[in-house]
Amino acid sequence: MPQKFAIVTYAELSNILSSITHHVQAGDSFEGYIEYAMTDIDHECQKVPCDHVMVRAGFRVGNSQGQGGMRFVGDFYGEDSEKV
Repeated sequence: MPQKFAIVTYAELSNILSSITHHVQAGDSFEGYIEYAMTDIDHECQKVPCDHVMVRAGFRVGNSQGQGGMRFVGDFYGEDSEKV
């Protein structure tokens, strides 16, 4: 299922990167992804303020305690959702 970008501030992006880094360094995240784009493009027909960035991410957490779970940044398109 395709994932939408979330619109976040640069401070929020930094927090997301710090969280991923923390879990990787602790041996608590075995896989993940992150994609972010500057705001000078009009991706998915969204106007983004110049002090924000578009980001989508997913990373595993809790792997050191067993199966763990996933954290996602950005919603997913549902069957009834339109790509905007």
